[in-house]
Amino acid sequence: MEQIETDGSANLTVRRGTRIHLCPPLGSGSGELWTLSECGSGLIVEREGKPDAAHEQVRHSRHVASLRAISSGFWQVEMQLSRAWESQTAEIRRFSITVH
Repeated sequence: MEQIETDGSANLTVRRGTRIHLCPPLGSGSGELWTLSECGSGLIVEREGKPDAAHEQVRHSRHVASLRAISSGFWQVEMQLSRAWESQTAEIRRFSITVH
């Protein structure tokens, strides 16, 4: 099974069965957290939250979720960076995943 990582800054083309790890950079402010806010129906969320601490330290990023490409097509993904107690979003990353 193929596995790739993305920070959400570019569109991807993958094969069915590929696991995609969403790993955007850490936010600049305290309390900021990335969340997966949109995921196309041809992608399923396999795991949310961060993996073990050693894995995160190597990346210097925040693991948001792992997706699996299950259906061919063009799927939109959106991640949002915000603080839980604020209504304003600090950053939004939108990208597409084309699955063959």
